Amino acid sequence: MSLPDPSLRAILTATHGDPFAYLGPHVEDGRLVIRTFLPHAAAVRVVGAGAAAAGRAMAVRHPDGVFEAVLDGVTTVVPYQFEVTWRDSGDVSTLDDPYRFGLLLGDLDLYLMGEGRHQQLNRAL
Repeated sequence: MSLPDPSLRAILTATHGDPFAYLGPHVEDGRLVIRTFLPHAAAVRVVGAGAAAAGRAMAVRHPDGVFEAVLDGVTTVVPYQFEVTWRDSGDVSTLDDPYRFGLLLGDLDLYLMGEGRHQQLNRAL
């Protein structure tokens, strides 16, 4: 299958240098777009995002597990979770989106960790 979107191709092949730039919530063209990669999911719904997305089913962006919801008229990131129906078992789980929270380590933390001389790594992690 040919993938015209290079970001989607990079997510599926685990070569994306910054998955936060593609996955999670993003305001694009005056609407909130939420994307997730859940390879073993049959269906995903966005829940807990207020009236704009209450129980909104996410569209399958790629059959290998990329899902997307577009919330027209929403221009700020709102708290949400995923309600996931798993392909193999049919079980339903509620999950937080790890990409909703953004990066938690700063540039200095990453630099010091890379050098092996971070003195307060327990606080950073």
